[in-house]
Amino acid sequence: MLKWIAVCEGGYGNPITTEKDNLEVPALKEFDDAKAAGTFNGRRIIGMWLIDEATEQVDVVRICGSVPREIIRRHKLYRERTRGRHES
Repeated sequence: MLKWIAVCEGGYGNPITTEKDNLEVPALKEFDDAKAAGTFNGRRIIGMWLIDEATEQVDVVRICGSVPREIIRRHKLYRERTRGRHES
């Protein structure tokens, strides 16, 4: 199952963090669409990432914008492990 975390601009300079759990494969396209638009739920994206909780390594399969270093590291490991098998 996929988990989507998004950090977006909020009112008065306070970011808003949203999590969506138990998502299926169509969430990959939704993520890519939000990334292309630069918005999530009508708010400008600061950073967001998509995690596959069903994998042994709890892979970070997509990232966008400013994300924590640990998320970048996990995404890089995922890409190295799956190079040639998946688009990132």
